[in-house]
Amino acid sequence: MTKQKHLKQRIRSRMAKTGERYTSARRHVVGSFSDDTSPPQGPLHFPGIHPETTALRTLLASVDVRAPHTNDYFSEPMVFGISGGVGAGVISFFYEAHDFASFYIAGRHLWQDSHAYLDAAAQRFGVTPEFKETGGAKTAARQLVDALAPGSPVLAWVDLANLPYRGMPDYWSGGGYGVVTVYRLDETHALIGDLVDDPVEITPRFPISNPIDDRRDSNSTSQGSPTP
Repeated sequence: MTKQKHLKQRIRSRMAKTGERYTSARRHVVGSFSDDTSPPQGPLHFPGIHPETTALRTLLASVDVRAPHTNDYFSEPMVFGISGGVGAGVISFFYEAHDFASFYIAGRHLWQDSHAYLDAAAQRFGVTPEFKETGGAKTAARQLVDALAPGSPVLAWVDLANLPYRGMPDYWSGGGYGVVTVYRLDETHALIGDLVDDPVEITPRFPISNPIDDRRDSNSTSQGSPTP
């Protein structure tokens, strides 16, 4: 067996175990051949397909919750299944002011309520999440900074239109929220996980020490720890 063939087999084996994409699995496998035994730099991060289960998988790994049959971190498909699996739902909106319509097809259990979904899902893994919610960005930013202080990542509901790499028009701001994992946040940089292979670094849109207080927005964060 050639070295290249052996490498590909190890990559595919990791993909099957973790649910990672080829490029991410290859990066981890190639790194495992290194003689350097020092811990990896940066946060523990997983790419994914579904925002809620990707974020939950990362939070579970951050508090060392592992699958009992493998003693490894849970794959995203297993997190999705244990969390309730598939469901079905359809919702449509028409915004007359912008002459814009949206049509959404859901395929997840409790698709209409991410808060309830994540709360129930975490409980199934023996983790009691702590949710914080506020009507203003100023308080939400302070809560987020405080939650990150111990060093563990935090799941956050954010205005997707404010994520610059998504390229959404400004008029979408306030119209769609999504789940990301926040690893670090300071005055100049935020490091977040959002499905892609590596964490994304962005610049906060307002100073963390004096954020804009906008009562029109609802902001939520969540963090978890194992139940005794």
